[in-house]
Amino acid sequence: MAEFDLFGDPIIFRGRGRPKHVPTRQSTCLAHQLAQAGRPHIEIARALGLSDKRLKRYYAAVIGPGRPGRRPRAHFASSGPGEP
Repeated sequence: MAEFDLFGDPIIFRGRGRPKHVPTRQSTCLAHQLAQAGRPHIEIARALGLSDKRLKRYYAAVIGPGRPGRRPRAHFASSGPGEP
């Protein structure tokens, strides 16, 4: 016997929690581009609609190691102290 909601539509039971994330070619490319641009992990996760934990689980090979909340610093070559 099927159960129905207040509008008469059948209720579909899918289990508990959110559906499992499935990385696609498009989401992998987006994560890679954002990581190469130096975006922090939390921003990449937000762009993909994921938590930071799921981002690390599914895209670790793409985003690489690093500090999740910091951007890389720019390094400038200098001639030495006191030289222009």
